[in-house]
Amino acid sequence: MIVRAIESDEEFYRYVSFAEEVYEQNPYWVPQNAEHLVSLLNGTSPVAANAKVQPFWVEVNGKVVATLTAVIEDTYNLRWNEQMGHLLFFEALPDQDNAVSELFN
Repeated sequence: MIVRAIESDEEFYRYVSFAEEVYEQNPYWVPQNAEHLVSLLNGTSPVAANAKVQPFWVEVNGKVVATLTAVIEDTYNLRWNEQMGHLLFFEALPDQDNAVSELFN
């Protein structure tokens, strides 16, 4: 099991497509706009201009089993006088409790 930060465009698109696998049995799931989400993940979106964005995933035998993105938004912290980060875009395959624990650690 490997937890790692993702950084390349290829990995960003793989990260986005992982949700399709997680929700493939859910008839109500609507896919995200991949280009928009990738621009958020790689920091090129105007929304991410004042933020530090770092996506992570967990791999088991080369297969992605869980994802999570950590965000520190400077504008938020300045406005509320806080030093806080946010966790976004959490997805995991069923029965991956250990991977999820490692990801959040």
